[in-house]
Amino acid sequence: MPPTRPRPTSWRPTSMPSAQRLRQVRQSIGRVIFGQHTTIDQTLITLLAGGHALLIGVPGLAKTRLVETLGIVVGLDDKRGPMHARSDAG
Repeated sequence: MPPTRPRPTSWRPTSMPSAQRLRQVRQSIGRVIFGQHTTIDQTLITLLAGGHALLIGVPGLAKTRLVETLGIVVGLDDKRGPMHARSDAG
């Protein structure tokens, strides 16, 4: 049986101040994604600015897990957009 992964807490808009909500989102993502604080912050900034992001890195850096977790935490639908695997090795 595979080990269970920590589940992020779902974030719902409330009347709490924006800074507090952002802190709560960061903490929820941090329960699942370890050691990627800069990437998490930059991804949240991109989302808040209404921009697009391209997450590039070697396999195993939790890029897909970050996107899935972010979707759960902020309550986005789970439909996947186009994703293209690309290997920079070689």
